[in-house]
This record gives sequence, C-alpha cells and structure tokens, in this order.
Amino acid sequence: MKFQDFASAGTLIELFGDRTEWIGNAIVGGLAWLGSEKIIWAEVHEKSEEIDPSSVRRLQRLLQISTQTGRATLLSGHLIDRLAHQVQQASIERRVAIQLWVNQVMDHPTPIVIVGQKAKLGAYAKILADGIVTDKSEAIQMIRELIQMPKEKLQLERQQRIVSSALN
Repeated sequence: MKFQDFASAGTLIELFGDRTEWIGNAIVGGLAWLGSEKIIWAEVHEKSEEIDPSSVRRLQRLLQISTQTGRATLLSGHLIDRLAHQVQQASIERRVAIQLWVNQVMDHPTPIVIVGQKAKLGAYAKILADGIVTDKSEAIQMIRELIQMPKEKLQLERQQRIVSSALN
C-alpha cells in the first residue's frame, strides 16, 4: 500500500505540517480509510534520501492525532527500517528525534500495524508493531482485532517488547 493507492482512491487527507519551509517532506501520511476502517497512515516519501527531524515531528503529530481520534496507526515497514538505519548512522539531532518518537510509541494507546514482508523487516519493526501484515485485507482484519484490546494491555505488551529488546 503506497501513497498513490490512498491518494488515487480518494481515501486520504494528507497532513502537510511544515511544508511552508519545505522541510519535513521525507514522510507522507495523514488520516485515511482502509476499507471502512478509519486509520492514521504514514510512509517514507519515494524521493527522500534521509528522514530529517522535522519529518520525525510529522510522525509525532500523526501519533498525536491517532491518540486524539482513537484511530489505529498503519506504517510502512520501509519507514520503520529507514528509521532504524538512521538511528545507527545519523547525526545526534536525528537520533534524538527518532528516540523521542520511539518514547511516544511506547505509551501510544491505539494499535500500531506495520505493512511489509515479516521476513524482510528488521528488529525495530518487530518491536514497535502490535501487528505485522502483508496486504490491505490482512491490515483491515488485524486493526479490527487490535482495536478491541484494552489500551492498557496494548501499551503493556508494546513496552515489554521494547524493554526486552533493550536488555538483549
């Protein structure tokens, strides 16, 4: 599921944010509909080379909107893998921005589902995701299941995955 899939179907309200200064463009996303499910969706812009701190702030705003609306968040596996790569390679400013986003994910009350081939996804994606799916129909089903879980249980399981990973 790519930006074009949502945009061409007319099922996306894109969040622009910092575009007046032409920063934060490495991430595209916003409010979207996946079948009948209302979600928050984000992926890496196809032409972006690096994810800058203003783009990570866009991810933070998307999570805030997800919290306020109670919508699940659908992220591309490519986005998470790029963030993981940049944590190891990027400047301190970028690493801090990404770490702040991960801290926000830990306490996020709604489901986070990642779309990608599980075998190809890195450890970062497997830690942050409440569910990993390969296509649209799986995503709809996974979101419906996860949205029924109590938010405390969802948060606790995510926190346990993150802490367990940090200890290993």
